[in-house]
Amino acid sequence: MAALTELNSCWVGDEIDPATGIERTHPVSASYIRGTRLMMLVTDYGFLDIFDYVPGYPSEAVDELFASSEASNQRRFVSLERLRKMKEAAGRPKDQIDLDNLPDNE
Repeated sequence: MAALTELNSCWVGDEIDPATGIERTHPVSASYIRGTRLMMLVTDYGFLDIFDYVPGYPSEAVDELFASSEASNQRRFVSLERLRKMKEAAGRPKDQIDLDNLPDNE
């Protein structure tokens, strides 16, 4: 909680601010962290996703997910196959848009 507070972390709500046309943000609180399994936050340094499970792979060990990840520019990324499954499991409209735009082959 201290690190998230230091980063000025906020979660993005569903309600639109009529003055700006942008979703409203709300400061992260301890109760929000306790009650939310998938957090999509905005911070002073950019966006931050935190979750206590991986959508589509709720019982798979994290080290197995890392072992199947792809390396690029000294960073690890989820494989395209797993990304598709995660987005299907999340089921949000924005994930469907992503699925429609992902390439067919790895």
